[in-house]
Order: sequence, then structure tokens, then C-alpha cells
Amino acid sequence: MAQAAGGVGLFDIDFVAQVIRCSEHFFHLVGRTPSPDRTITFADWETWVHPDDHERVVDETLAALSSAAPRMATEYRIVGENRETHWVFCQSEIHRDAQGNAVRKIGAIQDITARGRVEDQLREAHERLHKVINSMFAFVWVLAADGTLIEANQAPIAAAGLNRAELIGRKLWDCPWWSFDPDVRARLQAAFQRALHGETVRYDETMATAYAGRWTVDFMLQPVFTHGELEFVIPSAVDITDRKRAEDALKQSDRHKDEFLATLAHELRNPLAPLRTGIEVMKRSSDPATVERTRGMMERQIQHMVRLIDDLLDISRIGRGKIELKREQLSITRVIEHAVETTRPAIEAGRHLLDVHGPPEPVWVNGDLTRLAQVVGNLLNNSAKYTPDGGRIELSVRVERNQAVIRVADNGIGIAAKLLPRVFDLFEQSSDCGGRTRGGLGIGLALVRRLVELHGGSVAAHSLGVGRGSTFTVRLPLAPPPAQQAETARPEPCGEQAKRRRVLVVDDNEDAAELLATMLDLHGYETRTAHDGPGALQAIAAFAPDLVFLDIGLPGMSGHEVAQTIRATPGGAGIVLVAVTGWGGSDAERRTQASGFDFHLTKPVELAAIQDVLRRLG
Repeated sequence: MAQAAGGVGLFDIDFVAQVIRCSEHFFHLVGRTPSPDRTITFADWETWVHPDDHERVVDETLAALSSAAPRMATEYRIVGENRETHWVFCQSEIHRDAQGNAVRKIGAIQDITARGRVEDQLREAHERLHKVINSMFAFVWVLAADGTLIEANQAPIAAAGLNRAELIGRKLWDCPWWSFDPDVRARLQAAFQRALHGETVRYDETMATAYAGRWTVDFMLQPVFTHGELEFVIPSAVDITDRKRAEDALKQSDRHKDEFLATLAHELRNPLAPLRTGIEVMKRSSDPATVERTRGMMERQIQHMVRLIDDLLDISRIGRGKIELKREQLSITRVIEHAVETTRPAIEAGRHLLDVHGPPEPVWVNGDLTRLAQVVGNLLNNSAKYTPDGGRIELSVRVERNQAVIRVADNGIGIAAKLLPRVFDLFEQSSDCGGRTRGGLGIGLALVRRLVELHGGSVAAHSLGVGRGSTFTVRLPLAPPPAQQAETARPEPCGEQAKRRRVLVVDDNEDAAELLATMLDLHGYETRTAHDGPGALQAIAAFAPDLVFLDIGLPGMSGHEVAQTIRATPGGAGIVLVAVTGWGGSDAERRTQASGFDFHLTKPVELAAIQDVLRRLG
């Protein structure tokens, strides 16, 4: 009854008779049927022990018998009649004769199968937890109360470039993860002391090792208490280097944005003052020379504003992948001619000497004439801006290893070494020795790089330093010369036909509509104006125009809707529709074409573009 209550079975091994006598409950615990005399042989016993434990149990028994040990304790598995496995804990006392030979061993077994299963589960759970912790990118340590490292996952061990044995037992602040900055170690020790008093401590810290370099971590120390007593402290660290870099880049980008907006407001405001003054001068002066000089000044200021806005739009379109190059076989000479023509006013304003050198034979590339001329023009404008008055600008073209090489060099203020790697970045601007910028939005060179890359080329900047000039080099892939093509004759101005044409101008900006109508009146056209969609449809019904300049951004009814309505009305198919909009690019042009427009003009519309449309109508 006592054995049954305690879950214990008794045994008595007689080494002389080589027989084992067992209690009834012993048989019950190991899943065996008792023999009539409740005895088993040594051979029976060996067949009961689990094969995986047999050798160990025999070795432990022989070792105990051959020594002077009076007692023996071990754990092993016994296989029952139904092949079920029982874990047992065996304790026994060895009796010896006068010569010290073991003659008898009496003991008890206890079934610990349930405990073994729990231990197996705990071991498996521990192994799973260890695998999970080791798979973490975060660094995890376990510290004793004195700061000694007693455990760590694989991440910090790998980062240290050492093995576990070289790290365990050290103080955390003496391990090779931290820089040798005394302030870093002092912060770590102070945080550990706060954790010892039950506080969870968290802060950012810099880690550095020769093996893994330098990085920033989100560091946390978590105290762990058992029954109110501090058991250990668990520090952990998560690598936030990329996040910190992104935050710094975002701050820099935000600063650049603020600087850019301030510069944009300044650059757009600058032309407004002379434009306003010019209007007053033209109101009050009857001197033709004064009026003509003022008009020229106003045209230059307007052109400056248009160039700023065009650059902004181009940067946006390139960033969104909306620019489509109109490629053709081009002579670099044509590109240079267009660029010099557009930048000559800026060069002449600075009284610079422009020296142009080209190869004797034509150099051909496959590209967009307008965009490549914009590239060279931006570089020439840049040199004119950053070269003191009376400076020298040299523009040269030559062929190097299947590439057309365009160089723009000047003897201007140069580029500081620290700025040179960022000179093509958006919103970056150089300054003279006094730190004073020379105007502009800091997008010209960024636009140059992106346009050149769209052509499969590259651009580089070089300078010997402040005050020693700059050189910009554009490299473009060469192309074979084009096949000879007959030149298409350009249509002549429409002459007397213009006087017979009726033109409707539709724009919600009344001043813009009236000015365009006035200009067309001066060229012999009969004009009317409207300022919204319904008004435009009424004017078409009453005026029957041959041509309509139609703004897209009309209130209530968009220009697209007006165009579609015109095309759907009887006689509407014969009216020439010209879209006038601030939206440019291929997407905007495709949309206007789908709405029924014949032409697409981007604001601000130049007279030459309008005249080109009128000439093409014949």
C-alpha cells in the first residue's frame, strides 16, 4: 500500500544467485506482468532497458560496483510489454562482503515519465526560443547584477568578430561593440545603474567595431525581477543606422526645400519690379527710343521668368518619367548654334568673351535638338553667371573613343572641393568667396545631368578650387551620319488669307484673352473673345470662327469638354481648335488630341508659336 501511494517499486539484486526479486508494484510501474515468484534474471533485465540507454546503464553499474561507492542513482528508460516507454529514477544501496565484493543491491524505482515529458517539452521550447533569438537582427544580451555578460544571441557575437568564449564573462562596457569614446562607456554604465534600480532605460547610441564598422542603435536595458529580487538585466540593441541616415537626408531635403522656395519667390519677384516699372515708363514716355529700350528690357525679364518655369516643369517631368525625347540624327554644330543663340544675351550682359572650337568634320549624335541645346545652353548660362564680368568662356567639341565630347570651361569663381561631388544635385548652388549666391534655383545643372543621361551619355564637373574656374564635360554616344533627305519647304505666311479668317479667343483670364485678340487684330484677323465654356459655345454659334484658341482650365466647363461639344455639333468638325494650357508634355498633348484639338500650345505662348500655327493653316 505504501509503494502504491508513493508510486515506488522495490527491487533486491542477488549478485551471487544472479536473480532479481521485485515487488508487485515494481512490475506495475514498468508495465510488466509479475512472475509467479516475482523474480527476473539479469538477462530479462537487459531486455527491459531501452536500447539507447542500455550501454550507459551497464557502464554506470559496473563503475559503481568496482568502486567503493555505497550508493548509486541514475535515470533511464524501461520498455513495457506493450512497447510503451517508462522513464524511471533508480536509487540503490550496495552491500559488500568482507573482501569488498558487491554481493547485493537493494533499491527502489520511481516512474518519472511525466516529469521527463515536461523536461523534453521545456528543452524543445528552450531550443526553439534560442533559434528565434539567434535569428533576430537585434542584439540581445543577458547581464548579471554586476554587469557581467552571461548570455548573448548570435548577432552581437558575429558583429564583434569573436567567439562566444571570448565574450562571456566580460563586463558589457568592456566588450568590443562600443567605440573607445569615454562618454559612450559612461552613458552605458549610467544606464545600467538605472536599470539595477528597476528602471527601463532607452536611448540611441553609437556602436563601432573593426569587424563591422560604425553604426547607430536604438539601445534599451530591461531589468528582470523574480520574487522582488533583481535576477538579471537584458540589454538589447536594434540597428537604426539607415533610419538615422534617412532622417538626416529628410532634414537636409526639407532644408533645401525651404531654401528653394525662398529662392523661387526671390527669382520670380525680381523680374516683376522692372516689368511694373517698364509699364509706367511706356505709359508716360512718348520717346520711341525709350519705349523700344523699355520693351526690350521687359521681353528679357519675361524670357527669364519663362526659362525658370520651364526648368521647373522639366525637372518635374523627368522625375515622373514624362519626358519623351524627339530623337533624330543631329550634327553637334546645330546643337551649339541653338545653344549660343539662346544664351548670347546673358554672355553679352556679362561682357564675356565666348570662344567656340569645333572639329573640321561634322560630329553626329542621335538626340533631341531642343533638349541637347538646352543642356549646352544651361552650361553656358552657368558659366556666364559664375564668371566675373569680362571673363572668358570656351566651348569646344571633339571626338574621343566613339563619343562626342562637349566641354564648357570658364575662368570664373570655380567650385569648392566639398561642393564638387554635389554640384549636379537638385537645389545645390555654388557661391563666391563671400558666400553670396549668384541667383537661380539650383536646378540648371541637375537638369543637365538628367537630360544627358536620357541620351545615354554622362556629364562631369572639374575645378581646381575657388577662384580657379570650372570645366563641365558632356559625353554623348556617336551616331552614323544620316541619309540625305530633301528639305521640306516651310509654308509662307498666309498673306491676305489672314484678313478673311475669324478667330475666337477663349480664356478665363480676361487680360490674357484681350491681349491675344489685340495681337491677332494687329495681324489682320477678325477676333472675338469669351471667358468660359458656355460663352465660348454661344460665340461659336453667333460668330462662326475658323479658328479657336481655347484655354483648358476654364471654370465650370473645362476646355476638353468645350472641344468635345464643338466637335459633336454640326459644322464643328471644320473648326481648327488650338489648346492653350499651362500643362505640357506628351501626356497632356495626347489628352488634348483625344478631346479633338488640332494643336497644343503651352503657356506662356510666344508669338512665333502662334504665327507657326497660322502659317500651317495656309
